[in-house]
Amino acid sequence: MRILIWGGAVPVIAVVGSVLVNPAFLLIFAAYPLQIARIARRDGRGWESWRYAAFTVLAKFPEMQGALEYIVSRLMRRRTGLIEYK
Repeated sequence: MRILIWGGAVPVIAVVGSVLVNPAFLLIFAAYPLQIARIARRDGRGWESWRYAAFTVLAKFPEMQGALEYIVSRLMRRRTGLIEYK
C-alpha cells in the first residue's frame, strides 16, 4: 500500500491539484524530504542512515512501476514469463 501512496498517489495529487486547483499543491512534494528525514532519524546510523533513507524513498517509484505492470497484466489476463538473471 505504501508503494501505491508514495510512488503514485502523492505525485498524481500534487501535479493534478496544482494544474486544476492551485500551484500550492506542489508543496506536497515536500513530503519526500520530510519522509527521508524521518527514516534517517529513526535508523540512527549517522550519514549511512541518510543514504539508506534517500534510496528507500526513491525506490518507491520503480516499485510503483512494477506494481502497475503486475496489475495491468493481471487485468488483461496476460501470462508473465520467467525472469532469469545471469
